[in-house]
Amino acid sequence: MKLTPSIFLILSLAIYFVLISPEQGNIKVLEVEKQSLEADNQKAKEYQVKKNDLIKQFRDNVSTSQEDRLEQFLPDSVDNVRLLIDMDAIAEELGLSIGNAAFNSGGEGDSNRTDTSDEGLYETITLSFSFVASYEDFKSFLVLLQQSLRLIDVTKITIQTSGVGDVSTYSFVINTYWLKR
Repeated sequence: MKLTPSIFLILSLAIYFVLISPEQGNIKVLEVEKQSLEADNQKAKEYQVKKNDLIKQFRDNVSTSQEDRLEQFLPDSVDNVRLLIDMDAIAEELGLSIGNAAFNSGGEGDSNRTDTSDEGLYETITLSFSFVASYEDFKSFLVLLQQSLRLIDVTKITIQTSGVGDVSTYSFVINTYWLKR
């Protein structure tokens, strides 16, 4: 009968070292990870509060008209129709008519392409269009395009002469941007 307490003691020690002791190490690792995650969560809450304060400060210091201009410069959504209307309004100011407007998908020069930037903060869309005009009107169109509030990159211009008078067909490929949400 004296062996029974010894067997229980040996069995208890074996269970402790084989089953319980390794799990205690895992528990300590998980507790450290939990503390790290709680610290990260606290930092995220602090950044959210700071972000909300900055947004409130922006709203308090920027007039509605300034905010509208910023929205036009870099909108927070793509609006193909608005982009085409803006280009047509610039052309119409010079008495020109835009034709062959296209929002295509695919490689360079194609439209409706929504590329994610490296930073992931904005996306682009490409529009191609053309019009027939004199060289002076073409230069005036470029000046008006440059003065537009919308952020636009002209990526390609093709000039095709007609051989009649001083008019040519000018084809444009432009990129514009919007913020990702």
